[in-house]
Amino acid sequence: MNGLLKIILSLTISGALLIFVLLVCKPLIKDKLSKRWQYYIWLIVVARLLLPIAPETNLMGMAFQHFDYTMIQADTSLQPEPPNSPEIDFPDQYHVPGQVGASDGEQLKPDKVATPNRFEMVKQNIAVICLLVWLIVAVGLLIRKITVYQSFVKYIKAGRIEISDMALWELVGKLVEQTGIKGAVGLYTNSLISSPLLIGFFRPCIMLPTTELSKSDFENTILHELTHYKRRDMFYKWLVQVTTCLHWFNPFVYLMGWEVNRLCELSCDEAVIKSMDARGRRAYGDTLINAMGMGGNYKDTIASVTLNEGKQLLKERLDAIMKYKHKSKLCIAITFVFTVILFCGFSFIGAYAANFDADTNNKFHSIKSATTILNNEHDITTIDISATVGNLTILYGDKPQIEIGGELVNHASFSYDNGTLIYRDDFEENNQSFNDINNEEYKIIITIPHDLEIKTLSVDVSIGSIDLQNIMANNAKLTATSKINLNGFHSGSLKLNSTLADISAANISISKELSLYSYGSTAIVSGTIKGNVLIDSAGISNIDVTFLNSDRANYYIESTWEPESQNKEPGNFMLESGKVGLLIDGEKYSVEYTNSNVAAPNKLTIISRELMPMDNIAIKFTK
Repeated sequence: MNGLLKIILSLTISGALLIFVLLVCKPLIKDKLSKRWQYYIWLIVVARLLLPIAPETNLMGMAFQHFDYTMIQADTSLQPEPPNSPEIDFPDQYHVPGQVGASDGEQLKPDKVATPNRFEMVKQNIAVICLLVWLIVAVGLLIRKITVYQSFVKYIKAGRIEISDMALWELVGKLVEQTGIKGAVGLYTNSLISSPLLIGFFRPCIMLPTTELSKSDFENTILHELTHYKRRDMFYKWLVQVTTCLHWFNPFVYLMGWEVNRLCELSCDEAVIKSMDARGRRAYGDTLINAMGMGGNYKDTIASVTLNEGKQLLKERLDAIMKYKHKSKLCIAITFVFTVILFCGFSFIGAYAANFDADTNNKFHSIKSATTILNNEHDITTIDISATVGNLTILYGDKPQIEIGGELVNHASFSYDNGTLIYRDDFEENNQSFNDINNEEYKIIITIPHDLEIKTLSVDVSIGSIDLQNIMANNAKLTATSKINLNGFHSGSLKLNSTLADISAANISISKELSLYSYGSTAIVSGTIKGNVLIDSAGISNIDVTFLNSDRANYYIESTWEPESQNKEPGNFMLESGKVGLLIDGEKYSVEYTNSNVAAPNKLTIISRELMPMDNIAIKFTK
């Protein structure tokens, strides 16, 4: 299913659940919690319907992930068994895209590239049709509402007459000052309207019917409309209208719209009467009743906020006015608890999150061919590879793709997740067929664009090798048990974890930090290495690190097994080992001289574990 379609469906389902909860709780909170809170709490629902943000683990996310998995299983069951992959030779040093999978440099034929099956194409077509229908209806509804609003405003402005009574203007000025509104307020009469109303998003314009109003009715009417403007109720109502247009297929959003309109007037009444005494509230109620009998034939609740919203709502408003009382501390506490619960529901229900590219829609992509084209390569910022078995090569090329050898075809999968390319397999580490790990059937070759900026590179190969020659990554963490080839590798931070591995890292460039954890490994490292360096070795490790272009030349540090007390010296050079000596021009110096004689890197830490007495660590500084 298309990722955008799943986002829309997850938002509408999660929003519908919250709407259902609020409607069920309506009888319980109707007279106990303030109308203002009941009005603004719907903003949580609106946010849930509009914003595809949620914790990593949430109800909708898990539901749609399960749906993805089910669809993938169905898709896999409908696919024919893949043909046997051809024997493929490893490239000598650099791989030329298009040559893997063919002998003697023969270009890979187009029919050898994986193509989507018929079932997948049908699913994609249905998703595209659904999206087009949704978009056309949503845009159409929104355009219609905007057109109605513009027509209404134009029509009303054409029939308005500005009030010239200075006494009324003085009263309006006092009410404007009382409500704290800054700026001018327009005041007009219009024979076309049936009820006082407010229009204008930024410049309030109050329209009154031509019917004569008493001073009390006039004052209450103006105060009511100014309160609407102060609270920006028109923005709120239009936000709900946009939400309704986007989720036009969801019947719950129409119930939400009706509730918001109802609570808009109830909460506005509450805001107006909260400072009135019983007599003032009674007079305000009379104003609402009198508004019902005003003449005119044109009103629009979408385009404006009105004083009169219908007989049914009028009865509820009058009842709320007569029963109004300040809320107790208990009600305030209940309000807080209920708000927290709704926020938790907002997070728990969540929403499906995915990239908008059509090729990122499936969480998992089964690899059913020796070669799988990568279609999201420019969106990738992170590469996460965790392979039970495999000889991994990452290289630059013009055709981004993943190439898999033989047996791996039926066990490997990859996914795109928020800019991360993820590779996994379903092998078990005790598989007896892994004896010949150098067999080409276990190869994994990932070709990426030359201009791709890898922020994080994480590679863990339980049984196999890693080849990352001339690759660039801001941060890299590599784990392998066979060969690790990093010649020409560039990184800000590099963490190497090797067991019984042969590490070749010539001409590397490390700008921030180098960490090498070695167990029974042989490592030859050279290059421009800055920042802090940690070398942690155990079990017959032979480590030779050369710092190129350093401030000191021909410095040689040797760590051998002699179980003495550990030496720790302050400054640039910190040593933690059995016995460490400094060899300069054939003469050995004690460790106390290292602080003044070694300038690069910033801090060098050497740890020689007390496992086997055969560790050899050599550090050289050359220009």
